[in-house]
Amino acid sequence: MAATTFTDNRQSPGLAVLLIGSTLTVMAGAVLTPVVQLLITERQLTATAAGLVVTVHGVSLAVTAPAAGRLVDRCGVRRPLVVGLLLYGTAGGAGAVVDSYPLLITTRLIFGVGAALVFTCTTVGLLDRHTGAPGTG
Repeated sequence: MAATTFTDNRQSPGLAVLLIGSTLTVMAGAVLTPVVQLLITERQLTATAAGLVVTVHGVSLAVTAPAAGRLVDRCGVRRPLVVGLLLYGTAGGAGAVVDSYPLLITTRLIFGVGAALVFTCTTVGLLDRHTGAPGTG
């Protein structure tokens, strides 16, 4: 059996960024779910159109995730993570100020690209920090 090496990276600020970034996966779709009814009433959207606002980022994420993986393989984690966090934050917050439905859908698509970068980078970054045999903490 091979010896397991454990490096204590818990004090690293990079680890904190990766852990906080990895929690954004829950926020991607869940943050809009409570405001679907508000989208319908205040923006005069149909239920289908409001549902699309909530889910369209998932399509964008699924389509761009393989490219995000290739980008991380080529460039490393840091730069794509920074770009992803900027896209995630900017496009995610744009919904509060955007008035038109097409622009709202566009920001959600961009949000999905940012989410794909953030999710890929945090996963790879956390895996890169693991040393030792598979299945050992």
